[in-house]
Amino acid sequence: MTDDMPADAKPSAESRRVWDVLLIVGMLVVFGWLAGGASFLGFGVGFAQSECEPRCVPGTLEIGTGIAVIGPVIIGLSVVGLTVWRLARRRRTWWLPLVGLLALPIPFIVGNVIVGMSG
Repeated sequence: MTDDMPADAKPSAESRRVWDVLLIVGMLVVFGWLAGGASFLGFGVGFAQSECEPRCVPGTLEIGTGIAVIGPVIIGLSVVGLTVWRLARRRRTWWLPLVGLLALPIPFIVGNVIVGMSG
């Protein structure tokens, strides 16, 4: 401890804010890479059932692939927007990218189920 700071002093709101912002920026960078990767993997959903041509239900391949590709992008933009909004209101936001990471597989799974129902 330094001599100019008493032992019972609590960290200031500004120091708490700095670690929160740094943590969030790092988490959002990782989240952005993972959301982009999940969206890229969504393109492969349609290829899983590409041999079902004579018995396919029309439109299910396109709908399932669209959900698997667009879903992570929508989740990513929502998480970034909510994080910026909460940061502007000076609230803790470290948990938002974690919730977004848990939500990323949902559109991929839904897209796979829809494509699987095609035939």
